[in-house]
Amino acid sequence: MNDMIDTMRSWVLEHEAGGAGHLGVSFRASPQENAKQAGWVEFDSPDAMGQLILWETGECEIDVGSLDGERSIIRSATVKTRQELVVLLNEVADFFG
Repeated sequence: MNDMIDTMRSWVLEHEAGGAGHLGVSFRASPQENAKQAGWVEFDSPDAMGQLILWETGECEIDVGSLDGERSIIRSATVKTRQELVVLLNEVADFFG
């Protein structure tokens, strides 16, 4: 499942290089010594912020929202393929417009 965390890292690098404009994205991974590995993609813009967390087990948590509290995505999912993960990452990025 660590290849899924690598997929997150690659997705962020592509979006940083693509100049997503008003959307900031960053990646971080849990320390290697943690028993349960995880990766985080953090999103921020002038109007919204949030994160997608993926554990090596495929458990995924999405928590994003507009700063005015009008819109949000709060969801848990189980990701089994890289394609499913990319769909979720793109869904969150689309939230930011």
